[in-house]
Amino acid sequence: MTSQSRKNTYTMVWFFISIIGLYLFLKFLSPLFFFIVDKTTYPLSMPNALILLLIILMFFSWFLYVSSSEGRLESFTSFLILEENWNLRYLIQMAIFITFPLIVAWLFYSVTLRAPESRIELKVKGPEVKEDFGKTASLLKEIPFEANEKYIEEGKVLYRIHCRSCHGLEGRGNGPDAEKLDPKPSDFTKAEFRIRSTPWGELPSDEDLLRVITLGVPGTAMDPWGSLSEIERLQLVSYTKTLNPRFSVESPPKSVHIPEGLPVTPESIAHGEELFNSMKCFLCHGEEGRGDGPITKTLKYEWDFLFRARNLAKGWTYKAGNLRKDIYRSISTGFYGTPMGSYAEYLTEEERWHLASYVNSISGDEKPGARILIKPKLITGNLPESPEDPVFKETGSIIIPLGGQIISRPEKETRMLDSIMMKSIYNDREIVFLFEWDDITGEQSKSFKDALTIQFLLNKNIGMKDSDHNINMWYWKALLEGSFSNTVDALNEKSLLREFNIRDENVLIQQSEDNQDLKGKSAWQNGKWKIVLKRSLTTDEEDDVQFKKGNLIRFALSAWDGTNGKYNAEKAISTWYYLMVGKPYHYRKYLYSFLGLIIGASIEMLIIGRVRKKSFSKKI
Repeated sequence: MTSQSRKNTYTMVWFFISIIGLYLFLKFLSPLFFFIVDKTTYPLSMPNALILLLIILMFFSWFLYVSSSEGRLESFTSFLILEENWNLRYLIQMAIFITFPLIVAWLFYSVTLRAPESRIELKVKGPEVKEDFGKTASLLKEIPFEANEKYIEEGKVLYRIHCRSCHGLEGRGNGPDAEKLDPKPSDFTKAEFRIRSTPWGELPSDEDLLRVITLGVPGTAMDPWGSLSEIERLQLVSYTKTLNPRFSVESPPKSVHIPEGLPVTPESIAHGEELFNSMKCFLCHGEEGRGDGPITKTLKYEWDFLFRARNLAKGWTYKAGNLRKDIYRSISTGFYGTPMGSYAEYLTEEERWHLASYVNSISGDEKPGARILIKPKLITGNLPESPEDPVFKETGSIIIPLGGQIISRPEKETRMLDSIMMKSIYNDREIVFLFEWDDITGEQSKSFKDALTIQFLLNKNIGMKDSDHNINMWYWKALLEGSFSNTVDALNEKSLLREFNIRDENVLIQQSEDNQDLKGKSAWQNGKWKIVLKRSLTTDEEDDVQFKKGNLIRFALSAWDGTNGKYNAEKAISTWYYLMVGKPYHYRKYLYSFLGLIIGASIEMLIIGRVRKKSFSKKI
């Protein structure tokens, strides 16, 4: 091979290396790059369609580069002229000639492969897991912080705009919206600062106040106010401290010392569980930590408001953070004004770390809204009918966050129903769903019942008018009154399960008795509702949802907590989620792949033909 021929070969090789390198960067390195730079919770992959577009742009950029000079174009295309000798150049030519159409076909295939799911890759925002205290302490170091009169006056203006409706004009927790909230807003005049890093009974530090303003409090109407500037949040800290005279007469509080944590081991977790039982934590939090202990219903705040023990299985709702050191801090400081006192005097530092390890181990890994697509599990044989069927334990789940039906500030909701766990299984005939949520009492009354609906959107269009809605709704309602002692089952009871349709300006239409195909079974046990709903995959009714393989079905949940007097519009609702039974089969992806193969080969043959024809003409 001559030096010129070798140079031409290298040029063509670098062309393909650049194309392949661009693809690898866009597909694998760019998500990692933005994951590190933007500090997202997970790497965000780039859509295949965008990758294909950028590769096409790279291809045409190369074409413009080599075609801008006659010599460069001739040097570049001379690689395509076959030589008689079977040398390295010939082998590279053959590899490229075969690979190029296959690459084009594969790109077409990859773009269409995930088309049915690509529309739903935007994440639904659920309850955020709050970060630890140290995140806000650095803010005070970066910005000179002095509670001068200007800061206080400007903080007063901000307080009246953003805080008065809940906390009241004087900070007494009696704002016009306070009676709608549960838990009630803090009374700053009584030093009701529950989330602190300081010892029991002491005032919070400036860092504590700043953290609550910045990150909010999970499970309450106290939203994060990170939208305010850093200076504005510090001004709010300054003014809040004027609402309680103790801040002006007492020395600045010091945070509780957090020693080096013990390593997390099975032995440490087991010891923590022993402490959980020996310290009687289960009386409030329940044996499994779900906030359903035997004295939970009797608990009250210091000011006689109803208090609910924390559901430790929902780590995303921990008010002071769910990291192990946050849990250690909460055990050490307690929550002032609540039944959750400080255990610093009763447990050694080592014991508090063991207890923190155990609580952290049961706090749950997945937060609501982390995934928005549920894919039912395929099994052979009969589907489970009981919530306790072991098949459900072997099935993956999705946690769906719930919010108030009334979304104007403040939300008129108790936040007891904050999420529902959902599982699904199907066979060749039927599909079954399992729904679970926490209900510490399971109590019902004549007027208010626990209830659940799952609404399947039959329309394919996302943006539509109210009059265009066509929804198939499954409805379950608890039947019995009073408190359930153990388990309540209901199988095939028409008064419990109903099917409806919603259409024509949101008119609710109950299906006829002949079309009521829904079957189900429900159980309340140990502070948890478990509902099983089952139906055939397809029906003959056009108003029913049809679970055909590959169909992407949108659904939403609604739930009522009868204990809290919830009915009609006063319910907890989810946003739209997605369900897909089986893997989608689309002949178009194979058709497009074949089309890509033809296009790639045609482009290749056209270029090679023109180059060789030109070379042959020169030789003549």
